[in-house]
Amino acid sequence: MEPHETRGLNPAATIRSFYTGTILCDEQPHEAGFIIQDHSGAVICPLHPSCAHAEQIVLMAPTESAPTIEVLLEITSEPCEADKDRWRVYHGVPDHAGWAILTPTCVRIAGHMIDPDELELANELGLMVPKICAEINHAQEIKDQLSIIVQAPEDRQLLCVGVDQFGCDLRVGKLLKRVLFKQEVHELDDVLAQIARLAKNCNP
Repeated sequence: MEPHETRGLNPAATIRSFYTGTILCDEQPHEAGFIIQDHSGAVICPLHPSCAHAEQIVLMAPTESAPTIEVLLEITSEPCEADKDRWRVYHGVPDHAGWAILTPTCVRIAGHMIDPDELELANELGLMVPKICAEINHAQEIKDQLSIIVQAPEDRQLLCVGVDQFGCDLRVGKLLKRVLFKQEVHELDDVLAQIARLAKNCNP
């Protein structure tokens, strides 16, 4: 699944399906790569210095001109080094030196207003995430299944960089791809079962 294919998803799954977008700081656009903080559901991204004192910060994804999601954000703090490192795993070297944790205060998805308190963006897999990613990345059979699902070229390295109750995030070469699970998962065995099932369905 590509990050913009979100029809039929619940609001939290929809937001977690995006990795890049445009951040408007007092209507000044800045292209941004972002991740969702696992324990809080807040947005983490490097922030252009001009955004530090902005009165209004809005994230639009996938693009400003045709957004599926529009999220009004409030800067709450700076992420810890572990969160910065996780961002780098997804996106590489940041363009800006500043960082921010941004909490959603108002959300619109496909034109519908959503109460941020009802989004449940936090990752239910929590502390299991590193173990699950390691299990996937050290098992060639599972990586082969994921390659089938996302149709990864044989010459591109595939790496699982994140997983949550709705799906898993992959780096395929320099690209980010999302594998959406058919059902929410709650533990490692659920994740592996979903991947196996999706791969089987992809085979002729």
